[in-house]
Amino acid sequence: MGQNSAALESFDRALRINPNDVDALTNNGVALMNLGHYDEAMQKHKAALKIQPDHPDALDNIELLLETMALSRRRRP
Repeated sequence: MGQNSAALESFDRALRINPNDVDALTNNGVALMNLGHYDEAMQKHKAALKIQPDHPDALDNIELLLETMALSRRRRP
């Protein structure tokens, strides 16, 4: 978890400098997903796709995120 939190801080700094940095948005989304913040992660990936609709990592990460969210819902009693 510590690495994801540190990464998140780095990507947040990068996004303050350039809010349209698609790679920083996507990587921020990955860190958020790894921390269990699925809704925020989805927002970051969607923001990346608004800037670059064919960004392969954002597209792949949304698919992974949807699968992760579905598995998480199935595990709840």
